Amino acid sequence: MFTREQDALIFMDQCRCALRRDRGALLISDAESYWDAVRAREVLRGHPGTSLELAAHLLVLCKSTKERRGGSFEAPAERTVKLESRVWLGLEDWCKREGWNVGNLVAKLLWKFLEEEAEKMRKEERRLERDFRWWDEDGGGNLIAGASGGAVRTRTRSGKKK
Repeated sequence: MFTREQDALIFMDQCRCALRRDRGALLISDAESYWDAVRAREVLRGHPGTSLELAAHLLVLCKSTKERRGGSFEAPAERTVKLESRVWLGLEDWCKREGWNVGNLVAKLLWKFLEEEAEKMRKEERRLERDFRWWDEDGGGNLIAGASGGAVRTRTRSGKKK
């Protein structure tokens, strides 16, 4: 497609800029998406370590094969988990000592597992963003010079111009 590497790099920079612009335009141009993000952020306020991105990954991990409008979904009627007898006895013994229910303990452990998986998904997306330079690298919200070598005026984290 490209005969020179320079042309390919310029094209990739243009694609990155278009992606940045389109991602930002979604919230700016779509009022419903903007207010949805604002309301979701309010729900997460006061819960350290939470983010909309992580919540979205958890939702994707926990989605049903048949989602319906209004937030309802279909779930299998049969949801039993079979454990080895020694594992069950160990769980049951621990729960009796701690005053827990085995079902609640298993649900808590599985929820922790799902949160860790969602965090892995989030980190993988961030890695891809960094590798493909979908966002700026200085963290200040300003565009930086890309592979085409065109210098773009930006500010450092301290606010001083480069």
